Amino acid sequence: MEDYKLQRLLSVLNVKTKNCDNSSLNRQIRGISTDSRSIRQGEVFFAIRGNKYNGIDFVDRAYKTGTFFSIVNADSVEEKNITSPIASVKNSIHALGDVAKDYRSKFAGKVVAVTGTNGKTTVREMMLAVLGTRWSVHGSKGNFNNHIGLPLSIFGLEKKHDCAVFELGMNAPGEIAYLANITKPDIGVILNVGPGHIEFFTGLQEIADAKMELLDSIKEEGVAVINGDDELLKACGKRAHTGIVKFGIYNDCDYRAGNITMQQDGCALFDVEGYSIKLNIPGFHNVYNALAAYTVGRILEVDGSTIARALEKFEAPKMRMQSFVQNGIHFIDDSYNANPVSMKVAADVLKNIRGERKVAVLGDMLELGDKSDELHLDTGKLFAGVGLERLCLVGKKSDIYSNGALQGGMKPEAIKKFSDIDSAIEYINEIKQAGDLIFVKGSRSLGMERIVDAVSEAN
Repeated sequence: MEDYKLQRLLSVLNVKTKNCDNSSLNRQIRGISTDSRSIRQGEVFFAIRGNKYNGIDFVDRAYKTGTFFSIVNADSVEEKNITSPIASVKNSIHALGDVAKDYRSKFAGKVVAVTGTNGKTTVREMMLAVLGTRWSVHGSKGNFNNHIGLPLSIFGLEKKHDCAVFELGMNAPGEIAYLANITKPDIGVILNVGPGHIEFFTGLQEIADAKMELLDSIKEEGVAVINGDDELLKACGKRAHTGIVKFGIYNDCDYRAGNITMQQDGCALFDVEGYSIKLNIPGFHNVYNALAAYTVGRILEVDGSTIARALEKFEAPKMRMQSFVQNGIHFIDDSYNANPVSMKVAADVLKNIRGERKVAVLGDMLELGDKSDELHLDTGKLFAGVGLERLCLVGKKSDIYSNGALQGGMKPEAIKKFSDIDSAIEYINEIKQAGDLIFVKGSRSLGMERIVDAVSEAN
């Protein structure tokens, strides 16, 4: 964080201080934190109220550790005897966003914002790899794509950066609008629309409308980058107030992939603008992800050949179609999250991989509302057709997954159900063989990555 003083932060929030001397007002802020355990000297602490903890309980501890000022919720102050310097706000999360929006306004480089039901993190990392070949680029880390994570990512912007790529996530209408208003992107990217978090929406069109909220905050001189093959995104042409650049495979697009072939390892080989690209991560869907990164690279004046080479070197982020071999076994760790679209993508990946004995380990898909059972049944049917040696199922929806797989023609003895992850680990360690492919996927809260870690590390 650069050139940002406490006085400006307080002015943005329009608040008065308590327990604070005037000399602190001109002090440079070295960073913003919401975690009192990792506070560094010179940072400002935003005391967030969460489901389990209230940050205001740790304000004085944060001050002793290194922060010199804290922002707290006004409705919690009266019951606390806080002695360190603070300012009270109505909502500390919204205050965090307001300060991030102001800090972003100081940045002179180009900002890219990426949203979509699937692929956001992979595309963000692809874009960072592509843009990094020419520019000094900053991006959000991990899954910092919500009301707290996005502002913290924005505070990482510095004068040395030429551009930045931020990921915007959502699970309800209005959230993309809120995050995009903070980000104020020069380039807004919408990857796709699918039934992720459908529990909180009336249908796919409402999800599409929520994704398209991004269009409203793109700068007037900016550009919207859209998946031209996604039927639900056709309305972007009417809603966007900027120019639109499309990427795709089947329809008439500005950047279009051709001559696509799937290799034995499940990775795609394709052409774009005459450049041949052999991806190093499995799945046909990653052609679209690569095209999105390619398109943004070209908009920001990176040579097509340079982009192609960067994409060929790209390796998947952790737990997102992350492919590796350990102890003679091929693992594909896609355990970060799961929804019906990403499950279909996963089934396609497994179907295209040849020459290995395949074991798939699936956990429940969450936030699917009334359609949950139907979607788990359909997913079970999908995986019955990918040539599995074993289908291992973990969670409350195991019976429904299993019924779908049986309806899809899978033999009962090839399906194994487990009530907990430890039981699944024990079984997989018993049956695994050198030369196997073990694929793992499920919703985030299940912690399916534990299976990958335990099985890959066991001899």
